Amino acid sequence: MNSKKQIRAKAARMLPEVFRRDRGKCRYCGKRVVMVRSIPEHRRVGKRHGDWVKFVDEHGKHRRELVATVDHLQRVDEGGDSDIDNMVLACGPCNRMMDLYYQQLRKL
Repeated sequence: MNSKKQIRAKAARMLPEVFRRDRGKCRYCGKRVVMVRSIPEHRRVGKRHGDWVKFVDEHGKHRRELVATVDHLQRVDEGGDSDIDNMVLACGPCNRMMDLYYQQLRKL
C-alpha cells in the first residue's frame, strides 16, 4: 500500500495531465489557474504569495494568477489514490474549502 507521502508525490507529478484535462480551470469555481513550474523563473515577480503567483507575461504585462492544485475526490486518508479519475484541478481557496467541508462532514 502506498503511503500518503507517495500518493501526494504522484499527485504532484500528475498535475500537468489533470491541468490539460480540466483545461486550466478550477473544477469548483471555474477560475483560470496556472502551474507555477510552467512560468519561467526569470518572469516571476517576487516569491509565490500563498494562492497567487505574480509574473510578467510574454507581452510585458504584470499578472497575478491563482496557483493550480490537485484535489482528490476520495480523500487520501480515506483510501483514495492519485489516479487521474480521482483528481480534479482546483485553485487553492477551493481546495481548502473542500477540505474544511469534508472535515465538517466527518464530525456529523
